[in-house]
Amino acid sequence: MAVRALLLLVGCTLILPGCGADKQSAKQAYERIVFHARTGNEAAFLNGFTPRSQQLIQSLLALRRTYGDLVDTESDPYRALVLDTVESVDIETQLVKSDQVTEEERKVAILTVTNGDFLRKIRMIELDDGWKIDALALQEYWAEDSDRRLER
Repeated sequence: MAVRALLLLVGCTLILPGCGADKQSAKQAYERIVFHARTGNEAAFLNGFTPRSQQLIQSLLALRRTYGDLVDTESDPYRALVLDTVESVDIETQLVKSDQVTEEERKVAILTVTNGDFLRKIRMIELDDGWKIDALALQEYWAEDSDRRLER
């Protein structure tokens, strides 16, 4: 009987986080992306991006593997997005593209992140499966104001 109760407890512990019972904040989701980048878990790193931007990031990572340090820092998803510390998180609701055409209201988080030398603004969108970076929208966001991309 005790073994059955223990198995039930372990099973519930493994299942519940996947059901949204333990939903991550935008800060936690970003820190998870950074962790996966630093540990070289490319598949998990890619999971931190929206489906519509995963192909772009995958291509940039392939270029990085092929050309190494010859890749422009601004084109390297690890160097452009992986910074150590989240200084602040601002959340609001905005209209965002869920695919190439459809717009819908979603929560958007603007994270101010730094590595001590650089300060960046990272825009994340809350999807049904958690907070994700939309690399395509991020490029547009950075293009609106160069200060969002890189500050000294």
